[in-house]
Amino acid sequence: EECRPLVEGRPNANYRRFHCITDARYYFHKHVPAIEP
Repeated sequence: EECRPLVEGRPNANYRRFHCITDARYYFHKHVPAIEP
């Protein structure tokens, strides 16, 4: 939920842009299969 700047139209107190960026990269790295050549 930290990646949602708004929750039900109100600011999300847990929103952290930096963590969202790093979490997204981590998730992408861990959960998206690498494309083999």
